[in-house]
This record gives sequence, C-alpha cells and structure tokens, in this order.
Amino acid sequence: MSRAQPFFLVPLMILASASLVSAAQSPVAATCPPTAQPPSPVEIAKLAKNAQDHGFLWKATKGGKTSYLYGTIHVGRTDWMFPGPATMNALRGTDAIALELDMMDPDIMQRLQAGMAPRPGLKLPAKLDERLKTQLKAACLPEQLAQVLSAEMLATTLTSLVGRRDGLDPAFAVDSVYASLGRSLN
Repeated sequence: MSRAQPFFLVPLMILASASLVSAAQSPVAATCPPTAQPPSPVEIAKLAKNAQDHGFLWKATKGGKTSYLYGTIHVGRTDWMFPGPATMNALRGTDAIALELDMMDPDIMQRLQAGMAPRPGLKLPAKLDERLKTQLKAACLPEQLAQVLSAEMLATTLTSLVGRRDGLDPAFAVDSVYASLGRSLN
C-alpha cells in the first residue's frame, strides 16, 4: 500500500463514525435536511483528483523557517474534504502538523466522549431544557440525544448542524482528513 492510500480511506471512516447525530437521527421527514451520505470509492477518487483549495492558508516566514496556518471550520461539503494543490504543497513541505484535536488518537476520542456525556446531578432549568428539546425536534434529531449528551454538547451539535440545508455537514469536516494525511506523510 502506498503512503497516500490511507488518506483516501479517511472520508469513509469519517462518515462511518463521525457523528452520533447521524446514527441517532429520527426518520427523515419531508421538512428535514438530508443526512450526510458517504461518497462512493469512485466519487472519492474523483473528488481527490479534482480537489481545489478552500479555506484560508496563511504562510509566515521568519529566520529561514516557514510555518503555515490553515483555517478550518468543523463543517464542510464533500468537495471540501480534500486539500487542493496549494494546501497539499504546504503539507508536504512541513515537518509537523498541529491539530486542535487529533480525532484519530484513541485517548483523545475517549476523553472527548467522556466530556460529551451528561453529568449526573446537573439539571437544566425546565424552560431551558424545553427550549433545547424544541431545537432538537426542529433539527430533526431525536429527543433521546438529551439523555446521552451533555447540554453543552447538544448546543454545539445543534450549532454545527445549522448549515445542513445548505449542504454543510460536520460529517464532511476536514479535521480527520488532515490528521490522517499528517500520519501518511509522517
């Protein structure tokens, strides 16, 4: 297997495990946005081949050393998942990739899941709890998510899903792609 091949498998892994939300969605109603669907292997190859640069890539040079900062958000579209030529050149030319959270690190994932769980004894005021449940319903998510996620994580989830009707979904965020790419490029 070549060094680059694992990178092309990442979008499928992301979509398969990316979100409790997608797995826990209630049956799709006519007013609900579509659930993110993983691209086929053929689509992945096409997307990777035709990737264009998206987002903000800053370059800073000092003392003969160059650093890059790539600005991302935690949602995306399928055609944003793969880095374009300028971003790939920056990635290939760097010694290290630093991530906000490395979603491929099992310890990070375990701690993240623990942090997302509701805390026993912490109860939201009744009106706030009702508003949160109303927002879950409006987002076409099951009310049961309030039983398995903390209120902060529910609010974050709802915020990240606002763009689904416009084709933006957290399942297509580039975070795990860059973690995988960093590993495959050493």
